[in-house]
Amino acid sequence: STIIFAIIEGNYTNLRNLNSNDSDTHVIALPFVLFRNGKYEEIPRCGPAKNTSQNAEQQAIEECNLSKSLFQPILSSGNLLYKVQEDIKENVANTLENQITIEKVLDFGYSDWVTSVAMISSNPNCNFLINKPNISRSAYLEPANKPKLETRESQNGDKFEDKLLGKFDFDGDNIPEFIYSSDDSEGSYFQIYSLKDNVWIKVFNGGYQGY
Repeated sequence: STIIFAIIEGNYTNLRNLNSNDSDTHVIALPFVLFRNGKYEEIPRCGPAKNTSQNAEQQAIEECNLSKSLFQPILSSGNLLYKVQEDIKENVANTLENQITIEKVLDFGYSDWVTSVAMISSNPNCNFLINKPNISRSAYLEPANKPKLETRESQNGDKFEDKLLGKFDFDGDNIPEFIYSSDDSEGSYFQIYSLKDNVWIKVFNGGYQGY
């Protein structure tokens, strides 16, 4: 399983377990998608109690158990994450300059359901981190065109922005996936497009974070 992290900046208002006197902006690695068995999945989350109480719904219990067994062990102080640099088409993630150490694990979000995130010391100058050093970096084919995303508007008629964060061949077919951060009226989420049989297909839509 591969977890893909986006680099963002956070402060006390959206980082749950920082001291309230800490007003600094911190560099955060936000996990937004889980890639396993050839599919992109939402990151499993735990509710505010972070346990499996008898009052919780079965689906919530299963998601929390999955988070504890699959996701949370990766997010631990001292563990390594690895840079994904789209302009380098070879496996360089295991070199020292591409290893990022997790300093602290924090809760990120505004709702009762939060995401565990990794605080790191400084901006790694890349858009993504992953939890594995051994993703294939063989030279990939550059697509002749980009995905065409739907135009979305707010109730006031303002257009929402879809920002291309980067592209990378996560599924190993030698064609890079395109990864976007997309705004809406109350937050943002991620979209991933993959080129299959010369048609761009949206393979992931999730990782929502409220403002």
